[in-house]
Amino acid sequence: MAQASGDIRLSVSVRSGQFQGQIIVWVAKETAVSFSRVAMSLNETLQGCAVLESISPDELHIEVLAASPRGYLTIRGSLGCRVLGEEQRQWHKHGIVFGFEFEPSQLDALVREPWVAKNAA
Repeated sequence: MAQASGDIRLSVSVRSGQFQGQIIVWVAKETAVSFSRVAMSLNETLQGCAVLESISPDELHIEVLAASPRGYLTIRGSLGCRVLGEEQRQWHKHGIVFGFEFEPSQLDALVREPWVAKNAA
Protein backbone atom coordinates (compact mmCIF):
# COMPACT_ATOMS: atom_id res chain seq x y z
CA MET A 1 0.00 0.00 0.00
CA ALA A 2 1.33 3.49 -0.80
CA GLN A 3 0.47 7.05 0.11
CA ALA A 4 0.21 9.88 -2.40
CA SER A 5 3.84 10.75 -1.60
CA GLY A 6 4.91 7.32 -2.82
CA ASP A 7 5.86 6.05 0.63
CA ILE A 8 5.35 2.31 1.05
CA ARG A 9 3.60 0.39 3.81
CA LEU A 10 5.27 -2.98 4.47
CA SER A 11 4.47 -5.91 6.70
CA VAL A 12 7.75 -7.47 7.86
CA SER A 13 8.11 -10.80 9.72
CA VAL A 14 11.24 -12.40 11.16
CA ARG A 15 11.53 -15.80 12.79
CA SER A 16 14.74 -17.42 13.94
CA GLY A 17 14.60 -20.38 16.28
CA GLN A 18 12.12 -19.59 19.04
CA PHE A 19 12.28 -15.84 18.49
CA GLN A 20 9.93 -14.04 16.16
CA GLY A 21 8.64 -10.59 15.41
CA GLN A 22 6.26 -8.91 13.01
CA ILE A 23 5.60 -5.25 12.34
CA ILE A 24 3.85 -3.03 9.82
CA VAL A 25 5.96 0.00 8.91
CA TRP A 26 6.10 2.92 6.51
CA VAL A 27 9.22 3.27 4.35
CA ALA A 28 10.00 6.55 2.57
CA LYS A 29 9.87 6.41 -1.23
CA GLU A 30 13.54 7.47 -1.50
CA THR A 31 14.61 4.71 0.91
CA ALA A 32 12.60 2.09 -1.01
CA VAL A 33 14.13 3.21 -4.32
CA SER A 34 17.68 3.09 -2.93
CA PHE A 35 17.15 -0.33 -1.29
CA SER A 36 15.56 -1.75 -4.43
CA ARG A 37 18.30 -0.54 -6.76
CA VAL A 38 21.11 -1.78 -4.54
CA ALA A 39 19.32 -5.12 -4.01
CA MET A 40 19.02 -5.55 -7.80
CA SER A 41 22.73 -4.76 -8.21
CA LEU A 42 23.65 -7.07 -5.32
CA ASN A 43 21.65 -9.84 -6.98
CA GLU A 44 23.71 -9.45 -10.16
CA THR A 45 27.19 -8.69 -8.78
CA LEU A 46 27.17 -10.00 -5.18
CA GLN A 47 28.67 -6.65 -4.15
CA GLY A 48 27.17 -3.86 -2.09
CA CYS A 49 24.88 -3.42 0.89
CA ALA A 50 21.15 -2.76 0.55
CA VAL A 51 19.68 -0.91 3.55
CA LEU A 52 15.98 -0.58 4.34
CA GLU A 53 14.78 1.59 7.23
CA SER A 54 11.36 2.68 8.39
CA ILE A 55 10.28 6.31 8.56
CA SER A 56 9.67 5.95 12.31
CA PRO A 57 12.96 5.48 14.19
CA ASP A 58 13.80 2.04 15.59
CA GLU A 59 10.86 0.19 13.98
CA LEU A 60 12.78 -1.42 11.09
CA HIS A 61 16.41 -1.61 10.03
CA ILE A 62 17.55 -4.26 7.53
CA GLU A 63 20.90 -4.71 5.75
CA VAL A 64 21.47 -7.24 2.97
CA LEU A 65 25.08 -7.80 1.90
CA ALA A 66 27.51 -10.33 0.45
CA ALA A 67 28.89 -12.72 3.08
CA SER A 68 31.44 -14.64 1.03
CA PRO A 69 32.98 -14.73 -2.44
CA ARG A 70 31.20 -18.08 -2.97
CA GLY A 71 27.87 -16.31 -3.18
CA TYR A 72 26.31 -16.54 0.25
CA LEU A 73 24.60 -13.43 1.52
CA THR A 74 23.90 -12.02 4.96
CA ILE A 75 20.80 -10.30 6.25
CA ARG A 76 20.90 -8.52 9.57
CA GLY A 77 18.72 -6.02 11.27
CA SER A 78 16.10 -5.26 13.87
CA LEU A 79 12.37 -4.83 14.33
CA GLY A 80 10.93 -2.90 17.24
CA CYS A 81 8.02 -0.98 18.64
CA ARG A 82 7.11 0.97 21.73
CA VAL A 83 4.34 -0.37 23.97
CA LEU A 84 2.54 1.61 26.65
CA GLY A 85 2.32 -0.30 29.95
CA GLU A 86 -1.13 -0.60 31.48
CA GLU A 87 -0.30 -0.04 35.16
CA GLN A 88 2.43 2.58 35.25
CA ARG A 89 1.61 4.11 31.85
CA GLN A 90 5.31 3.93 30.90
CA TRP A 91 6.66 3.20 27.43
CA HIS A 92 8.55 -0.05 26.93
CA LYS A 93 10.52 -1.07 23.86
CA HIS A 94 9.85 -4.51 22.37
CA GLY A 95 12.02 -5.83 19.61
CA ILE A 96 14.09 -8.49 17.93
CA VAL A 97 17.62 -8.27 16.55
CA PHE A 98 18.57 -10.84 13.93
CA GLY A 99 21.27 -11.92 11.51
CA PHE A 100 21.83 -14.97 9.36
CA GLU A 101 23.24 -16.15 6.01
CA PHE A 102 21.11 -17.20 3.06
CA GLU A 103 21.47 -18.45 -0.51
CA PRO A 104 21.40 -16.16 -3.57
CA SER A 105 18.17 -17.75 -4.83
CA GLN A 106 16.36 -16.11 -1.92
CA LEU A 107 17.64 -12.67 -2.96
CA ASP A 108 16.41 -13.43 -6.47
CA ALA A 109 12.93 -13.98 -5.00
CA LEU A 110 13.14 -10.65 -3.14
CA VAL A 111 14.03 -8.62 -6.24
CA ARG A 112 11.03 -10.14 -8.04
CA GLU A 113 8.68 -8.75 -5.39
CA PRO A 114 6.44 -6.16 -7.10
CA TRP A 115 7.38 -3.27 -4.77
CA VAL A 116 11.12 -3.92 -5.28
CA ALA A 117 10.86 -4.30 -9.06
CA LYS A 118 8.74 -1.13 -9.31
CA ASN A 119 11.09 0.96 -7.16
CA ALA A 120 14.25 -0.31 -8.88
CA ALA A 121 13.00 0.83 -12.31
